Amino acid sequence: MMNPDRHRRYLRFFGARPEADVEDEIAFHLEMRERELVALGMDPASAKDEARRRFGDRARVQAQMQRMEREQSRADTRRAGWQTLWSDAAFVARTLVRQPLFSLSVIITLGLSIGANASIFSAVNAFLLKPLAVRDADRLTVVAAGERTSDMVGSVSYPMYREVKQLSGVFEDAVAWMGWEMAVRTGDESVRSFILAGSDNYFTALGVRPALGRLYTPQDAATRAQVVVLNDSYWERAFNRDPSVIGTVMHLNELPFTIIGVLPRGFRGTQPLIEPDAIIPVETTVSVDPAMRANMESMGWGSFRILAYLQPGVSLAQARGALTRLSDELTKKYPLEFADQRLIMERELRTRPEYAVSRLTPWVAGVFYGMVGLALLVACANVANLLLVRATVRRGEIAIRSALGASPGRVVRLLLTESVLLGVASLALAFFVARFCIGWLNTLQIAVDFPITFGLELDWRVFGHTALISLLAGVISGLAPALMGARSPVSEVLRDGGRTGSAGRARTRLRSALVVTQVAVSFVLLVCGGLFIRSARSAAKMDLGFSRDRLLLAQSDLQLHRLDEVQSRQTQDRLVEAIAVLPGVEAVALSTHIPLSGNYSTQSVVTDERTPLAPEGLYSAAIVQVSPGYVGAIKLRLQGGRDFTAQDDSASPRVVIVNRTLADALWPGQDPVGRQLRFKQDGPIVEVVGVVGTAKMVLIGETPRAMMYVPLRQVPSQQTYLIVKSRGEDPSALVPSVRSAVASVNPNILLYGVRTMATHLDQGIALFFVNMGATLATAIGLLGLLQTIVGLYGVLSYSVAQRSKEFGIKMALGARSGMMIREVLRQSAALVAVGIVVGGALALGLTRLMGSVLVGVSPTDALAYGGALLLVSALAMASSYIPAWRASRVAPAVVVRGD
Repeated sequence: MMNPDRHRRYLRFFGARPEADVEDEIAFHLEMRERELVALGMDPASAKDEARRRFGDRARVQAQMQRMEREQSRADTRRAGWQTLWSDAAFVARTLVRQPLFSLSVIITLGLSIGANASIFSAVNAFLLKPLAVRDADRLTVVAAGERTSDMVGSVSYPMYREVKQLSGVFEDAVAWMGWEMAVRTGDESVRSFILAGSDNYFTALGVRPALGRLYTPQDAATRAQVVVLNDSYWERAFNRDPSVIGTVMHLNELPFTIIGVLPRGFRGTQPLIEPDAIIPVETTVSVDPAMRANMESMGWGSFRILAYLQPGVSLAQARGALTRLSDELTKKYPLEFADQRLIMERELRTRPEYAVSRLTPWVAGVFYGMVGLALLVACANVANLLLVRATVRRGEIAIRSALGASPGRVVRLLLTESVLLGVASLALAFFVARFCIGWLNTLQIAVDFPITFGLELDWRVFGHTALISLLAGVISGLAPALMGARSPVSEVLRDGGRTGSAGRARTRLRSALVVTQVAVSFVLLVCGGLFIRSARSAAKMDLGFSRDRLLLAQSDLQLHRLDEVQSRQTQDRLVEAIAVLPGVEAVALSTHIPLSGNYSTQSVVTDERTPLAPEGLYSAAIVQVSPGYVGAIKLRLQGGRDFTAQDDSASPRVVIVNRTLADALWPGQDPVGRQLRFKQDGPIVEVVGVVGTAKMVLIGETPRAMMYVPLRQVPSQQTYLIVKSRGEDPSALVPSVRSAVASVNPNILLYGVRTMATHLDQGIALFFVNMGATLATAIGLLGLLQTIVGLYGVLSYSVAQRSKEFGIKMALGARSGMMIREVLRQSAALVAVGIVVGGALALGLTRLMGSVLVGVSPTDALAYGGALLLVSALAMASSYIPAWRASRVAPAVVVRGD
């Protein structure tokens, strides 16, 4: 008869090992073979030996069978696990559907925070993670021109690009491009568009393929063929995606260009934030503007940007070393044009949105992503409180499951399935919130002179990140309640009906800890929001070195209308005269640049002086061409000398006005008025006739930059800003009359970028991101605070409900309602106080990381901390009053009867 122990192989679920099963099977087989041989007449010893011989290599067979058994066991375990998970999910789903109020509360709480998180991550993805839609983007670098004596980063010249491209041992290939505003006419009306002019290898080097037609080639560039490639969005906007557009003619600055192709939808150009309407070969710009022939051969005309591919195996350090050596060679070869400059480079992903300010991008992204992460933590704590209450209500069910054989791990898995399912369900709301926020961010307009497109989208990175965050939020929210709920034996459930049970006290402590966490994190968020608000107000009141009031700005480009230099000068004079006589106009001036617009030009100057900042008599400064009256119109502080006059024209000696920073660099401790300099080694002498205070040029928080102003009549330009100073407080009221005056001079002149100086500052690059930061930080902080108030209200309401019998007895013994209110409020105040102390300590440490993105305010600003303290305290105590009032209304008789 077979040994009963060998029945183990049929009782796997009782815990027998697969190895033991295999051993039993082999022993059973050998035993049966021995019996068979003995029955045939062999003696037992010989039968045993013969059975083993016929069986073969027992160790090998045993190993194979054990491997098969283990594989089958794992497959059975996985199958059982998936079946159990599916069963749990179905049970949880049915339960949640039957409790819609609870389910919706959790989904809304998590969905809002996850959606905000996804929205901020879409910006992080666009500016820090998402590569350009070109080949081998991981090897792509940006080469720019940096100043040796400052942190300014600018564009490069076309000769610099050719020098960089010749470093074939370092770079596999390189492309250059420049942006150009042009008058585009496809019918009877001309509109201003941003056109990108790329090097001859622009498309071939980047590996871009057309969606329709073809792209221009080096042969097109060599023959200066007037061809144009449309961007996908412009093709849709201007031609309604008509495929027959290929071969038709559009006019750029009144010159005919043949449309030869359309770019793929995923390619938005090579400059973050700016999406060109079309791309042309840079060689054809000579046809549009004959001066471009000389500009493209000038080492000092820096208007181009460079993207370069590193050779495989070449490190960034090696490439930087090669550029340093090239910079030294160019300095010797072009001592004036390349003075005070050096070629610098960085990975393309680390130069966004602009190389000059890219060092701040990771800090800004980190601050806001950290804030939405903290807001999500508050939401998770809130949901954990809700789930903890739910686990408390379900203690009886959980205890019965345990009594029927469910292990603690099995119970934890069931409860975690519920929280994870809620997290996944919140994903739909999160995507709706994220889509709305991303759409809103993409529609924001920055008051600058070129089209800004943020290009945020819900791509696969954002989708994957959001899904992962939803899953993690579900796990984090449900882990503590699940672990707490798993410890619910029947005896404890029966015993812990009162308020003194150990499990009840443990749950109370956990809920209180979650509220403290919420208060602490909300305090940190509100401090951050307060710092951004204070920073925005400080920037709005900061002394910029010029006036921001009563100024109207507009831009015109007479080159768009193909006027020559003489015609342009005459038209500009007539424009100033026509506008100056308008009622309500106090002053009118022209300028090639305006402060804090993001664009500027630099010029190297040569002096006979030798100073610590200019040891070789060479120095680089920003240069602006202005008309007479500019200094007075924007109220630059004239510290010495005079403003320009109408006599400062091409027939008179060259003059210049310098700012205090440039004066101190070239003539420290001396009066600069009357000093002389040159813009070229053998160029004409330029006399300093005035000195003005240093004004902000590029960024609000920038270090003082050297700057000089030259008369527009001596250094002409067809692209100018019109600056109109109003006598009244609202300069925008002058817009209709200014447009009429311009039309009376030349009805074809396009005025664009019409705005007030205040709008230019508040909605331009100067203050836009500061104001946007204040808005986002405040919204995130208030979202966290709202969830904290809800969590605190829930904890106190539950506490009052649990202690209703205690309150009833106290009321029966003579306690007054005021005492009950004070007792509940005292409990709330204790939680809030602990949370504020913890939050204050966290804020002191975390806000120090915000120093680089704040303007005019300290990370430890007392008003920001005080405002957060008052707001958290007031709202927390206000939300605590309703549970306190309920505690004071407990009826002793009802509680004693147990009704």
